[in-house]
Amino acid sequence: AGPRQVGGASGAIQNNYHRPGRAYADPEDPSYVPAGFDSLFRVSNGPAYRLMIDMSELDAARIMITTGQSDSPFSRHYGDLIDLWATGQTIPLPFSSAAVSKSIASTLTLAP
Repeated sequence: AGPRQVGGASGAIQNNYHRPGRAYADPEDPSYVPAGFDSLFRVSNGPAYRLMIDMSELDAARIMITTGQSDSPFSRHYGDLIDLWATGQTIPLPFSSAAVSKSIASTLTLAP
């Protein structure tokens, strides 16, 4: 779905990482060009999955998955959560049967 600007730092709530080592020459590879200051702090990786659960109130759980509700690139739900992920938002994750029933958008039945 393309790059997104994200905030955060390692160890922070909005946990994302950058690689400051990219600013240094590589003695093993003389062709390596170190990153300039303008790109040194670009995020190199971040969490693919966020989950918050209050065990005393399971139906208040929240989740976020970078790829969206499906990890299949052929699904219409692939990448449908990336903008929410990039801004640190989450979506509900119902646990109880009643909460799951209320949140169902469609049902897929697999039969042999």
